[in-house]
Amino acid sequence: MTTFLTFLGIGRYETVTYFWGDKAAQPTHLFPIAATELFAPERIVVFVTPQARESDHFKALSTALGDKLKPVDIPEGRSEAELWEIFDQVAGAVGEGQTVILDITHAFRSIPLVVFTVASYLRRTKKVTVRQILYGAYEARKPDNTLPESKGLVPVFDLSPLVDLLDWTSGAEALLKRGDAELIADNMTTTHQTLRHTKKGEPARLKALGKKLKEFSQALHLSRPREVMRVAHEFLELLEGARGEFEKWAKPFVLLAEEIRRDLEPLAFAESDVLSRDNLDRQFRLVEYYLAKGLLVHLDGARLWNASIATGIKPAVYAQYADSVSVCLSKGLGAPIGSLIAGSKGLIERAHRFRKMFGGGMRQAGIIAAAGIYALDHHIERLREDHQNAQRLAMGLKRIKGVSINPDHVETNIVIFDITRRGITASQLTEAMKSEGVLIHPIDKTQVRLVTHLDVSKEDIEIALKAFEKVLSE
Repeated sequence: MTTFLTFLGIGRYETVTYFWGDKAAQPTHLFPIAATELFAPERIVVFVTPQARESDHFKALSTALGDKLKPVDIPEGRSEAELWEIFDQVAGAVGEGQTVILDITHAFRSIPLVVFTVASYLRRTKKVTVRQILYGAYEARKPDNTLPESKGLVPVFDLSPLVDLLDWTSGAEALLKRGDAELIADNMTTTHQTLRHTKKGEPARLKALGKKLKEFSQALHLSRPREVMRVAHEFLELLEGARGEFEKWAKPFVLLAEEIRRDLEPLAFAESDVLSRDNLDRQFRLVEYYLAKGLLVHLDGARLWNASIATGIKPAVYAQYADSVSVCLSKGLGAPIGSLIAGSKGLIERAHRFRKMFGGGMRQAGIIAAAGIYALDHHIERLREDHQNAQRLAMGLKRIKGVSINPDHVETNIVIFDITRRGITASQLTEAMKSEGVLIHPIDKTQVRLVTHLDVSKEDIEIALKAFEKVLSE
């Protein structure tokens, strides 16, 4: 059901012929009567001041619209308090999820501004669909030579794109100030779906752009730097090819696209999974991005020690811009259990509280701490052996027919390879290797991940390679 919200004043209204597109209404001096003919709303709410309710305009409107018309009293709007009362009355006349048409043709003084504010408010808080914001533009009338009683042909303008601009601007502000792309991504998706649903256009990239922006925002707030860099790169590539769509279907975004591009460009990096100086440079820029927007930075340092050994960059350099850092004592370092978090005194006090709330407290933890201290003292430098074994493994896999792997991408202790050309799935390979006494981990249909660690020796690498050769040659 569509509800038509309109206002009625006490001024002098000329009889004119209102038209929308190629459709014209019967001549009338009251736009709500013409709008009922042009837009066929099921429900009409007219907001009237005490003076307007007593006027001939209201009597004529009531006679013409009958039971469809519901009058709502509002004050004159002569003070801020009265303007807020008008806001409340208009917003309260609309239910959750309804579709509305707003009309400001006969609105007076500051009412049009209130209407635009209400429209934006209803969209966000009540999920209301604002179909149009109508204005019968008397000042843009043309002579009407067909009907002597008509003072002219008056076009009806839809001003809802101005509210769209408010929403787009709010979305852009959230992205540019806080890295929150939720609102502007929703605007893109909604515009895309509305155009297709109403058959007004066939955009190809708007929805995809919205999805990428949302992925960027989620990765940003979950502290996933590699995903942030990759998605930013993919978004900018899409953006470059979508300018025509913005010009045609999302004009508000045209004004914002360049600013968003400048904001994301320093973070974009296609080879986000390759550990390199360029990669680290982008990550430092990402830290600057966090700091500039007042966001907290958490460094997930599960393999911080491996990164440090592989690059020669000290852990403190990686961690210097983070608000909190977590490190693992079992991955790579070989402790039986344990992770640590570092941060400010206040953060650690909160971490202790939350750990206890979630049942993470542990008594007599000294023996675990002793193992962790030993690992920190004796096992960091030996991580080079794990990296060398990973290289050995990668080079050996490269020699096996049907295995796709680039040893240059193996920089720490993780080896990932693809067996698409071999014609079997990663799960099938996993089962076959298990029967040979080698445990591996499939990460998708054709890719396998291997990790070297403290308990994997050079001799074990040779055993694993022979098992791979046997299984993959069958």
